Amino acid sequence: MRRSLSLVIAGLLIAGCSNVGPGATLPPFNIPSFNIPSFTIPSIPPFELPSGLPTIPPGVLPSADAGSGLCTLASPAEVGAIMGGAVTVTESTTASCSYITASFSTINLRTEQGDLATSRILLTNAKDVTVGAYPGVIGSFLGGPILYIQRGGDLLVVHGILVADDEANQAKLVQIGQTAAARW
Repeated sequence: MRRSLSLVIAGLLIAGCSNVGPGATLPPFNIPSFNIPSFTIPSIPPFELPSGLPTIPPGVLPSADAGSGLCTLASPAEVGAIMGGAVTVTESTTASCSYITASFSTINLRTEQGDLATSRILLTNAKDVTVGAYPGVIGSFLGGPILYIQRGGDLLVVHGILVADDEANQAKLVQIGQTAAARW
């Protein structure tokens, strides 16, 4: 179908352009219409992690410098206190910081370019929130909670990976976001 349509358009262009000169016009032509069937994209159902999973003993995971990069916006002690357990920093760059708990739940703090309207498209159950002095949106992305905070054309993102998507954990992400946004 695509190839046929391309050949028809090319043929019309050649036929119409062969007599190029003042006052030349293209012959009238109709582009056939076709219907694209509608379909629904299924959503990913929420899931809960089973309790009693093995945990990682402290010091097993490689750690990054918690006092540098984006990790300076929220210390491991602050994130751990909010999440309810000790965390280890596994990544620390100027654009991203990852905190992992003993049960493999991860909080990723990162910066991106963009706006809340675009971010809202990615989320299910998106809700507008105010985080400190900044507007934000929180919702679900691939079964986990995620918070976007906007400052100008920049976004501060707090993403819960392998974190149950419920109101309690969304509130924890907002708390982490408030801590980080105050230093952003």
